[in-house]
Amino acid sequence: MKNIPSLFTSFTHDSCPAWLCPSCYNQTLRIQPGSFHYDTSAASKKIVSWDDFDPGDVSYVFSGLLECTKLGCLETIAVSGEGWCDQKVLKSREGIEVDVIDTFRAKVFIPPLPLFIEPDGCPPDIKSQLNVISSLLTLNSAAAANAIRRLLEILMDVMDVPEAKN
Repeated sequence: MKNIPSLFTSFTHDSCPAWLCPSCYNQTLRIQPGSFHYDTSAASKKIVSWDDFDPGDVSYVFSGLLECTKLGCLETIAVSGEGWCDQKVLKSREGIEVDVIDTFRAKVFIPPLPLFIEPDGCPPDIKSQLNVISSLLTLNSAAAANAIRRLLEILMDVMDVPEAKN
């Protein structure tokens, strides 16, 4: 299996990273054609009217659907998040050109995307807590850290680690 991209990996409106499907655990997700929608934020709409407008100041919100292309799976995932304009400087014989690329980063996946493939026999409580961590990781890192603490408690219970005595 290839490296699994981070849930924080940025992407364009027509191509998502090779994330794992939450149903079949294959890297077969794509943006469902016609489902990706984005618009500038209110703050960006105010900036656009300024004389010194800079594409680097633009921010977006987006929503869309991912679909698994593996036959027999065909999972659908809702995704939403934020975006911005990246500027790529291109040098050519005619001079320097600036290419503006709309770039996006997901904040929410429903159902949550797996962080990795759990081993066979993984207890349901651990799988469930891994889903909680995955769903919080891109949205609220402090809440995700607390969910990781809870996962460690579950792991210690499963492993019958005795509680510390005061």
